Amino acid sequence: MKFKRLAPLFAGVFLILACRFLTFVTPTPTLVPSTDTPPETVPATIEPSTVTMTPSLPEPQTATAVPPVGPPITHLSAGQAIKLTYIHMLNLMNGWAIGGQNGASNHVFRTSDGGLTWQDLTPPEPASADPSQPQKAAGTFLDDLHGWVVYSNLGPIARSTAYVWFTHDGGATWQYSGLTEPALYQEFFLPEAPFFLDPQHGWLLVHVGAGMNHDYYVLLGSNDGGQTWETLVSPMNDLSGTQSCSKTGLVFATTQNGWMPTDCRGVAPVPYLFKTQDGGATWDKVGLPAPAGTTDLFNQWYCGLHSPLLFTDQAGDFVLKCDQFDNGQKISQYYLYQTKDNGLSWTTYPYPGGDLKFIGQMAAFALGRDIQRSEDAGHTWTKVKTVSWDGQFSFVDANNIWAVARDGDQIALVKSVDGALTWQEIKPKVGP
Repeated sequence: MKFKRLAPLFAGVFLILACRFLTFVTPTPTLVPSTDTPPETVPATIEPSTVTMTPSLPEPQTATAVPPVGPPITHLSAGQAIKLTYIHMLNLMNGWAIGGQNGASNHVFRTSDGGLTWQDLTPPEPASADPSQPQKAAGTFLDDLHGWVVYSNLGPIARSTAYVWFTHDGGATWQYSGLTEPALYQEFFLPEAPFFLDPQHGWLLVHVGAGMNHDYYVLLGSNDGGQTWETLVSPMNDLSGTQSCSKTGLVFATTQNGWMPTDCRGVAPVPYLFKTQDGGATWDKVGLPAPAGTTDLFNQWYCGLHSPLLFTDQAGDFVLKCDQFDNGQKISQYYLYQTKDNGLSWTTYPYPGGDLKFIGQMAAFALGRDIQRSEDAGHTWTKVKTVSWDGQFSFVDANNIWAVARDGDQIALVKSVDGALTWQEIKPKVGP
């Protein structure tokens, strides 16, 4: 007998403790309408910004950033084998990565030979006092010159100070900005990768607390390439009611227009996202219609939003994942949501599952263990390959793909030159 599992009120806690980080930074292409006849669009429910929660975090004391203190993370020597935990290729030969030894994620690397060898360009973040608990880096790399990196401790550990490291010369030199927002230093400090729209305009979302289905977070914005940061939202000043439910992404199409999807794990029966039209200072709640052809889906399953893509200030996609339990086994179904009017109405299509990636105007990939491809903007799908691992993918084009492949505790760097049909392992090491 199928039934909807009651989502726990502490679902936000479980998400935060999973230490999830965003890994998409590649600018998205312009969406062009497909030539087929889509289903009838269904209007969304949009609620203006309003206060809907009272923060449980205590009012913080004023904080002042201090310069980094202590010996920096030591660069690895040439010839050492490394494991990459995140990769972003710029072209067939050049790219960035995060990784280290024994699966650590505390080093920043660059390659100029397609991923065979990597130069260690780690910024001078002070090394962890406990070598068994190295920091974890979350990074965004816009092009061959511009990159931003922020570190957190492994696990839900509060920090007293934090820095955003940035380079505008390809990692030859690094500068830092100390984060002075007091609300950042609460229960823990778990940043997502910064999202930069261009070399000047960026945002940083940091999870700082959890409880009672709340994912307390701070949102910072920068207009000068990461040199300074302004607090846009914190648990103490949130006038839009966005602290409830887990935040599963942050994307901007312009300096003003952005989305922040959520996953309430069934606590809120109708899934929703937040959208901003003022650069992230205020957010409107957009409740979603049920997918076309479904009956009572939101009452029978618990659904959340993932994999947001914004193509223009009006057009974008994301994936709706709905879960249910059948005889103790979780079953899932997925839907692709598309809008051309900034979320006022939506068309929906069945989706194979996994992360969503667009290449060009019409080609798209669904990146689960069953890798599937679409040639009509995600309306229909064809399976390309079944793999035995979960991947973080980096596309140069529709044929040349790199992936950090994970299966349990095992991790490897793999590459495809035929659109994900076949994969070859690369054994990366530190170059001279």
